[in-house]
Amino acid sequence: LHMGDLSQAVSDIPKEQGELKDVAVKLSEYIKNPQEEAQAIRGLLFAQYLGGSVASAMVNMTQPMMMTWPYLSQFGGATKAASRLAAAMKAALGSYDRDSALGKALALAEKEGIVSPQEMHQLQAEASGALAGHPALRRLQFVWGSLFSAAEQFNRRITFVAAYNTAVAEGIENPAQFAENAIAETQGVYNKGNKPRWARGAVGATVFTFKQYSVSYMEFLKRLPTKQRALALAVLILAAGAQGMPGADDLDDLIDTLGQGLGYDTNAKLWKTRALSAAIGSDGADFVLRGFSAPVLLDDGLADP
Repeated sequence: LHMGDLSQAVSDIPKEQGELKDVAVKLSEYIKNPQEEAQAIRGLLFAQYLGGSVASAMVNMTQPMMMTWPYLSQFGGATKAASRLAAAMKAALGSYDRDSALGKALALAEKEGIVSPQEMHQLQAEASGALAGHPALRRLQFVWGSLFSAAEQFNRRITFVAAYNTAVAEGIENPAQFAENAIAETQGVYNKGNKPRWARGAVGATVFTFKQYSVSYMEFLKRLPTKQRALALAVLILAAGAQGMPGADDLDDLIDTLGQGLGYDTNAKLWKTRALSAAIGSDGADFVLRGFSAPVLLDDGLADP
């Protein structure tokens, strides 16, 4: 449907911007001639780490709080944004007037794959025969991915409803388009056109299997105004602690790799834990490093997440 627009967009880039045009041509070819990139390995990674996991689905459902709330706080303030998100929960779960303007906009968003994008991918996979051939295996695949799929749909629906109501309340033109943009900004665009160049090809696609969210979050932070960026980072620190900040684990790995390569017994995480525990106690250290996601020790010594 959009091949003509794609080619026109590439040709419209001025010749003076030669490097940009070269990148655009490569991206255009990558989209026009899609190929499966280590699909079996990446599917296995999803099944192992995300599929069938209640924990991963619950973590995924924090995304509206982590990203949608700071984003919508640009339009009316943080208090109103939080209130609109809370009010949108009922609608996201199906309690809304189908004949209202919001209901019609949400129905159209579902048909266009805005709030249920993975269903579009599922249909494409079914049509191309990419799913397991036996009906029982297909049902198993559906059930195994249903928790994460439901969480993803919930995130997008609550974002759409909250953003739509924000646009109406703040007098923003075309609430449905505003809501669609809010989903793209806060829930990510997971298609081949939005992949970094390093994430293309069998090796790159495998390495970046779970990195697209991190890339999207960094871009999200960069686009936010300073006040809302501070709010987003504050929410992130409360939820995941300093260890959950973008690049924290990667920095630890880099320090450990360099230190151990030089012959030292380097363990950055352990050093931080010991130093903070000595200063503010083990519970305080856990909270600083891991936020509210840190486990709490019960009286019997068991860890309660």
